[in-house]
Amino acid sequence: MPAEWAARLLSCLLREGDGGALLGDLAEEHARRSHTGPREAARWYRRELYSSLAAVVRLRAVESVRQAPWGLALAAYLGVIVLEVVTLLLFSRVWPESAYAASTSRLLLELPGIAAIAYVVATFRRSAAFMLGAMMFVVATLMSALTNEVLSTMYVIAVVGVGPLAAVLGGLLCRRRMAAAGFGVALLATAGGAYAQEATTVNDPSKTTYGEKDPRAPRELDVFAFLIGSWEGTGRTKLPDGKVAQYPMKWVGRYILDGMAIADEGHGPMPDGSQHLGITFRQYDTTRASWVIEFLNVTGSFLRRQVRPGTGSVAVDGRNVTIHQGSLDVRIREHYLVRDADNWTYSMDISNDAGKSWDNGLYEFTFRRVK
Repeated sequence: MPAEWAARLLSCLLREGDGGALLGDLAEEHARRSHTGPREAARWYRRELYSSLAAVVRLRAVESVRQAPWGLALAAYLGVIVLEVVTLLLFSRVWPESAYAASTSRLLLELPGIAAIAYVVATFRRSAAFMLGAMMFVVATLMSALTNEVLSTMYVIAVVGVGPLAAVLGGLLCRRRMAAAGFGVALLATAGGAYAQEATTVNDPSKTTYGEKDPRAPRELDVFAFLIGSWEGTGRTKLPDGKVAQYPMKWVGRYILDGMAIADEGHGPMPDGSQHLGITFRQYDTTRASWVIEFLNVTGSFLRRQVRPGTGSVAVDGRNVTIHQGSLDVRIREHYLVRDADNWTYSMDISNDAGKSWDNGLYEFTFRRVK
C-alpha cells in the first residue's frame, strides 16, 4: 500500500483530531531526519506509518467485536432455524417433492421470513441484521463446501447468496426504503432465476428424485419401501486383526422400471481412501412367486446374483427383513432392522463353512434419513 493511501486510511480510522496530530508528528520527525539522510528518513517514515496503521486496525477490530450485537444476531439466527423447520414441515404436507433440506423452492419461500426477522432485529440495533447476513453466509459456505451431498448449482447460489442478502434487505428496510426497494428487486431477480432452474427440473416428467411406485406393482415390493429416500450414517467393519474400522456412509433408494422395482445405492470409502459404489436391484416376480435381487458392484465392475428362483430367500419379520444368499461353502445373511420411518440398520453375517459357524456383524451400517 502506498504511503499516501496508508496515511489517508490512518486518518480515517483515528478519532477526530488524533489523525492530524499523529500524521503531523510523523511528518515533523521525517523532516528532521531528512537533513542527515533522506533515504533513511523515508524508510523510517514508512515503517512508523505502517506500524501505526496496523495497531489502529487491530484496535478498531477489537472494538468492533466487543461492541457487536452478538446476542441479537444469535437470536435472529435461531429464528431463521425455526423458520426453516416450520417451512420444511409445511412442504412435507403440501409439496412433498420439495420437502428436503437442499430444496431451492423451499429456500425461496423462506426469503420474506428471513427479511422480516432481520427487519425486527434492526429496529433494536441496525447492525444486527447485517451480522445475521454475515453469519448465514459463513455457515452456508462451510456447509456447501464440507457436505458430501451433491448440491445443484442453483441451490448453492440461493443458500450462499440469496439467503444472506435477504437478511441485509431486512436491515436496509429499517432505514432506507428506497435503497432497499432496489436491492429487493435485484434479490427477487436472482431468486427467480434459481426458482426457474429448479422448476424446470421438477416439471421435466423424465426426471424424478426418488421415482414413484406403480399402483400395479406387487405388494411384496413394500417390503423394501423403507429404503426410498436419501440416508446418511456410519459404517463399521471388523478387520482381520480384531479392530473395528468406522467410516461415513450414504444410501439412496429409488423406484425404477416405471415403479415396478427398487434400486438402492450405497456409497462409502475403500481402505485406500477411494470411494466405493454399489447398487442393489430388487424386484418381485409374481409369475414365479419369487424375489429377484442382484447387486452391481460399480467400483469392482461385477454383478452378484443374490436371490432368484431356486437360490436365496427373503424372510420378513414385521418391519425387519433378512436376505439369505450364497452357494457352496460361502453363505451370507443380510439384516435390515427398521426402527422407524427415519432410522434403520444394516448388518451382514458371513459363513465360510456352509453355515456351520458364522462371523456375525462383519459389516454394520446405521442410517438416518436426510431426505
